[in-house]
Amino acid sequence: MSSEISYMNERIIRVRLSGPQTLADYRKQTEEVLRLAQSKNVNLILVDDQRAQNMASTLELFAMPAMYEELGAPRSARVAIVMPHNSPSAADIRFYETVCVNRGFNVKIFSTEPTALEWLLGKK
Repeated sequence: MSSEISYMNERIIRVRLSGPQTLADYRKQTEEVLRLAQSKNVNLILVDDQRAQNMASTLELFAMPAMYEELGAPRSARVAIVMPHNSPSAADIRFYETVCVNRGFNVKIFSTEPTALEWLLGKK
């Protein structure tokens, strides 16, 4: 598991993931992102998932929105995930996207960073 979380600009936090990602990894990253978002008053998150491998089970992915609720993640946040459409993890992450949206979280998957940024910034 590897992740790099940074303040991209005054409006966006960037999360770069690489290698295998477990539920424990996702929880730790979420906690770090929430701390940074609160300290910088930011609610736009860009996740670069292009080099990551999801290792969380379907049941764990299904439970992630409950974890977000437990951690106090705001539903006003927008999360754009960038990943290749042919990624081995694509089906899992699309399932995750659906579960999040159904639970009231604003999560969307994109195949390119420019389209993800357009959506985050409300240009598309």
